Amino acid sequence: MTHLTMTRRHALTSIGMLAAGTIPTLAHAEPPVGMATIVVGLAAGGATDAAARRLAEGIRGNYAKTVVVENRTGAGARLAIQHVKAAAPNGSTLLLTPASMMAIYPHTYKDLAYDPVKDLVSVALVSTSELGYGVGSAVPESVKTMADYQAWIKTSEAAATFGHGATGSGPHFLGELLGRLSGVKMTQTGYRGSQPALLDLLGGHIPAVAAPLGEFLPHMKSGKSECWPSPARRGHAFCRMHRRSRNWALHSAT
Repeated sequence: MTHLTMTRRHALTSIGMLAAGTIPTLAHAEPPVGMATIVVGLAAGGATDAAARRLAEGIRGNYAKTVVVENRTGAGARLAIQHVKAAAPNGSTLLLTPASMMAIYPHTYKDLAYDPVKDLVSVALVSTSELGYGVGSAVPESVKTMADYQAWIKTSEAAATFGHGATGSGPHFLGELLGRLSGVKMTQTGYRGSQPALLDLLGGHIPAVAAPLGEFLPHMKSGKSECWPSPARRGHAFCRMHRRSRNWALHSAT
């Protein structure tokens, strides 16, 4: 069996050309793969999905004749990773995933069905993102500062709840850390990606969501949310909290 691997050159060159507004093509060579699938374990519409679709544009015609993005949600993206693990090692099935599934999951799940080192080959770093913690209309108007919010989540179990895109991920631990710093046991709800969680946040069904900052961008553009990255770059867990209309953002520089 022929083993083909997307190299760092393929990925990084494609990303660089995308940033420059051009799509890479090879005029004198056939792409090594006929059809490639980029598997994403989180829901469509989120930051990881958006990055996968831009990457697909970049490697189409260069790495593969045809490139599609397939969203396989469930089990905090573990099902997607297991699917890629089981696929033929011929370079046609790729995985784009947040680092949590590779770096944190082995330490948070007792029986993980894949080994990030033995079962998968790391190709390239595609993007980076800070983490955000946003609250919506379920938080009362009287809560105007970070101290107010920390006091409010102590008032009831319903207040001390938050959503995130994957149990055991970085955003999950961001919310848990906020609770620990506040002296409160938080109740978390894992969704199949951050976007479904943010829809519940905007609908007032949950008071808060922890997610990569990029997940808030579509809602920022619509005026439903405003977020600002923290100026801190020293690994502080919580740096700044802002209030605009009915949405807050608490950012992590980690």
